[in-house]
Amino acid sequence: MTTVHIPGAKLGVVQFMAYPATMKGEGPILDSFRALCADPTWEVLEVTWVKDAHTRLEAIRMAADARKTIAYGAQPRLLSQKLDLNSADPEARARAVAEIKAAIDEAVVWNAVGCAFLSGKDPGPEGRADARKRLVDSINEICAYAATVDPDLRIVLETFDRQPYGKNALIGPTSEAVEVCRAVRQHHPQFGIMLDLSHLPLLEETPDDAISTAGDCLVHAHFGNCVMKNPKNPYYGDEHPTFGCRDGENDVDQLVDYIQALRQSGYLDLESPRILTLEVKPMGAETPEGVLSHSKDVIRRAAEKLHVH
Repeated sequence: MTTVHIPGAKLGVVQFMAYPATMKGEGPILDSFRALCADPTWEVLEVTWVKDAHTRLEAIRMAADARKTIAYGAQPRLLSQKLDLNSADPEARARAVAEIKAAIDEAVVWNAVGCAFLSGKDPGPEGRADARKRLVDSINEICAYAATVDPDLRIVLETFDRQPYGKNALIGPTSEAVEVCRAVRQHHPQFGIMLDLSHLPLLEETPDDAISTAGDCLVHAHFGNCVMKNPKNPYYGDEHPTFGCRDGENDVDQLVDYIQALRQSGYLDLESPRILTLEVKPMGAETPEGVLSHSKDVIRRAAEKLHVH
């Protein structure tokens, strides 16, 4: 089995994106874990809800036996149920907060290092300031809860696009994510933000700009691709296609730029490797095995350009 490595990084993979049939907490979950746990390239597995308790415990056992670091992604729980942490409706916002608290409970069972989620819908320019305040209130409540069940669990907000053909999320631009982070850190210093190379073109941000703006608020990083140029492309929007796909924004050179920016910022550190997670999704006739193999080749080529092996 081919393995790849980037010094300073703990390479990971988003399990539920590589195996999208599992994204709603069902499907071939154990098959996906058997495959990923057998591949030493992936030191980190990012997981999400698993509705069946027996299946969840078996997946946890498999990951522990393979000595994988686990990070928990609650994004599918919010997106699939259309839950919104910055909703102007107090009851709707409370439901979203309760869902993340449930995700935290599950993350603790996994012994996860962190639990990530996204903001709700962008209400438009006139409503953004109030929506950010509501989001901060929600995150403060989430962080306070997390501190009671696992004080070491990192709580993470991932930035998404504001495009009508994408997720159209409040957060959003890295500068606004930093504003939210600074506000939450007044009470909860363990909180941070996640950047994703897949989302940066959709946000019209470069890796250098986004990563330098994030500064020490950056605690987690994803990498992948997106399609913006062709509305007829099935990957149009925030769909995480393979690197170098038709009409895509990111390939080997863009991954090199991203890794270099992460190094220059100090996020990637040879002395203390940090999580850097692949997020790609098979579509059509593509298979998880095929897109992961292709992605490993892209990582290898990027590493060669960076003069690392």
